[in-house]
Amino acid sequence: MPSDAAHVPPDLQHVLRVLVEGSAELLGDDFVGAYLHGSFALGDADEHSDADWLVVTHSPDVPVAELQEFHRRFHDRPGPWFRGTEGSYVPAASLRRPSEESWWFVDHQDSAALELSPHCNTLAVRRVLREHGITLAGPPAADLVDPVEPDALRAESLARFPRFFDDLESWMDWRSIDWGQRTAVETLSRMLATVRTGRVLSKPAALRWARAELDDRWGPLLTDALEGRTRGFDVHTAPDPELVAATREFADHTASLARLERTSP
Repeated sequence: MPSDAAHVPPDLQHVLRVLVEGSAELLGDDFVGAYLHGSFALGDADEHSDADWLVVTHSPDVPVAELQEFHRRFHDRPGPWFRGTEGSYVPAASLRRPSEESWWFVDHQDSAALELSPHCNTLAVRRVLREHGITLAGPPAADLVDPVEPDALRAESLARFPRFFDDLESWMDWRSIDWGQRTAVETLSRMLATVRTGRVLSKPAALRWARAELDDRWGPLLTDALEGRTRGFDVHTAPDPELVAATREFADHTASLARLERTSP
């Protein structure tokens, strides 16, 4: 593991080595490198954070069936981090600059399945990767992706507000799952923080930022989302109905603040 991964837990480092070695063996000469981004790269992860990775390839044509089988075995290995990672296989040319392509993606909730998804194909991912990414194998991440300007990040986050719940509900009923309701609050906080600051914050950092910057009326909602991270992911735990209603109001409020931020002189 590289020196900048010293804060990554040893058991996760082991899991990442298995990921890198297995994917590199299957990809052969098509393998460019492997990288950790997200909250671990930002240095603000906890035991309930996902480990977000990218494996970069020369070609968009990867051996899907072989990778599918590899991730099925990967997912079935003992230890929580084998089910706590998610990421994409990314063609180097597509990573270099913004595109609308979908990449082969492995979700942490079903790490045995590969699907084409735009999940990791965002400017926010590119910014964290270039500025903070941890190189697990291959050249430095900054050699593979162009700089991302703050105004571009702001525009990307602003564009997400009108479709936020449609996007979220396409893969999860956030109103019936406690983790999903908290994820909605975390994500809305991150989006507004990016519009305001031009930076990408981790989910915990975005919640702390929102508590400091927004009206006190949102304090209970934000505190529950932050402290509720210790509850982890459980599809059988429903959120408090009052928090669901407050999350709807919070979405409207943050969207309004974001629009005002972009239209102010």
